[in-house]
Amino acid sequence: MDDDSLRDYIREAMDKYLQVGDRIENQAARHIVFAKSHLWRPLMVVRSAETFGVGLEEAINHAVSLEFIHTSTLIMDDKPSQDNSDLRRSVPTVHVKY
Repeated sequence: MDDDSLRDYIREAMDKYLQVGDRIENQAARHIVFAKSHLWRPLMVVRSAETFGVGLEEAINHAVSLEFIHTSTLIMDDKPSQDNSDLRRSVPTVHVKY
């Protein structure tokens, strides 16, 4: 699978985990997770797994988990008590929008 197709697959996997309703927390999570991103971290997890003979289905949950952890650190970093950033990945940061 080429990298662009793999990124689409990763986005689909992330979407499955974030199908949890209309609460404001869920909207905020989806807002930043699905902002434009290259998804380098989950891509590297899957490609590394392939190198060691681990299949995509086995690696995808680890890849998605890593991206969620990374994104949560970005949300925390953007808060007023840290960087007080207004934009992340070309969209308003979570604390600005929500």
